Amino acid sequence: RTGVQFKKGLLHEDVEWFPKILFYATKVKNIPFDFYYYIKREGSISSSGDYTQNVLDFIWIVNEFDSLLTQYESRISSDHINIFRNYLSESLMYVCSLTNKQSWKNVRKNVDKIWIIRNSCRRNTRIKAMIFLCGINFYRMFFGDREKVKI
Repeated sequence: RTGVQFKKGLLHEDVEWFPKILFYATKVKNIPFDFYYYIKREGSISSSGDYTQNVLDFIWIVNEFDSLLTQYESRISSDHINIFRNYLSESLMYVCSLTNKQSWKNVRKNVDKIWIIRNSCRRNTRIKAMIFLCGINFYRMFFGDREKVKI
């Protein structure tokens, strides 16, 4: 009925799909219950160590939604827009933190750090964004996967 579909070949397709579905919802309710957990399988995309494509696809998703939110700005409350943008900002920092040294070297020029700061609407996300600006390794020390942090 909505015409919203997963984009073929895109990593994180659920991140791109879910907010689009919310545009069609007449009611939304937050249920404080974990419905699924991410499990990293050996040999899966998320355990490969090279997150270059993950970050590039996620940047594409962020740009898509930034455009979509701007397009529908008059129909969506500013609070909801801020929630979406904050979510995208925090998610982008997280995806970047998963990269190894080579992946980060490949993608960092594509990451708009000013966009991240500007769209970090919650205080704790803004603090994370400021730490992210200081450098990916510094960010990982505070928020990254403890197993991957090498000091």
